[in-house]
Amino acid sequence: MGLQGKLLSLGLEGEYTWHPTRFAEMLERVPALRDLQIYSLDGIDLLPKPAQLHLESFSVGDHLDVDLLAQLIGTSCGSLNHLSLVGFGLGQSFDFTHYTNLTSLSLTTPLSHLGKEDLRLLLTSVSSIPSLHSAAFFSLLGRREPLLSHLEHLRILHLLPPTLHELIQTDWMPFSTSYLLSAFADERCLPALKHIELSCGVLEGGEHVQYRPREELEQIKRAADARGIKIVWSEPWEDLGSAYAYDFEEQGDFI
Repeated sequence: MGLQGKLLSLGLEGEYTWHPTRFAEMLERVPALRDLQIYSLDGIDLLPKPAQLHLESFSVGDHLDVDLLAQLIGTSCGSLNHLSLVGFGLGQSFDFTHYTNLTSLSLTTPLSHLGKEDLRLLLTSVSSIPSLHSAAFFSLLGRREPLLSHLEHLRILHLLPPTLHELIQTDWMPFSTSYLLSAFADERCLPALKHIELSCGVLEGGEHVQYRPREELEQIKRAADARGIKIVWSEPWEDLGSAYAYDFEEQGDFI
C-alpha cells in the first residue's frame, strides 16, 4: 500500500470530471485519510460502493446529493469534526443525529432560491447535529443576493441547535430588531450562544434594507449582554453608501 496508505490529508483542486469507479478506487488506497477537500465532484452521482473512511474534516466546493454525501462520510459518524458543504439544502435533508463529534459546520447555499420547504429541510438537517458548537452560513451570491423575508418568519434562530456557541457569517440576514430582542430574551433560544455576527441593516417592506437607528443597536446589545453574548456588527453595505449615521470607528462601543 506504501505511502498512500499512510496519507492523512488530501486536497483535490481544479474542475475534474470524475469516473465514479476510479474515484472510489482512489479512496480505497487512502484508508488512513482524516482530512478530505474536494473542489468538484462533477461526473459522480453515486459511488459503486460507500467509502470506508474515518474522516475528521470533509469539505466540498460543489453541490452534492445527500446520497453521495452519505457514501462519503457514512463511516465517519464517530470521527467527523468539521463539515463544509456548498449548495446544500435544495430540497434535501440529511440526518446528522449519529455524528456525535461534529462540532463545526459551514454551509454555502443559494438562499434566495430556497423556498420555505427547502429552508425547513435545511434547518432540520442542521438541528439534527447533536454537538454543534460553531456554524457559518455563507451566501453564494454574497450580500447582493435578494433578501428573504421568510427567513425570519421561520424563526431561524429558534430552530438552530441549542449547543451552538458561535454563529458566524449571518450578518447578511437582516433580522428585525423585534425578533432579535425576543430571541435574546428567550433563554430557551440558543442557551449556549457566546458569539454572533449580525447585520446593522433591517429589512423594510420585504425588499429593501435600512440601517437600524442607533438606539435599536443599543437595545440589541443590552439584550445580548444580559445573556453574555458578544455581537460583531457588519460593516456598512456598499450599496447603502453613507446614508447611515452609525460611526463604525466607534464599533468597539457596541461589541
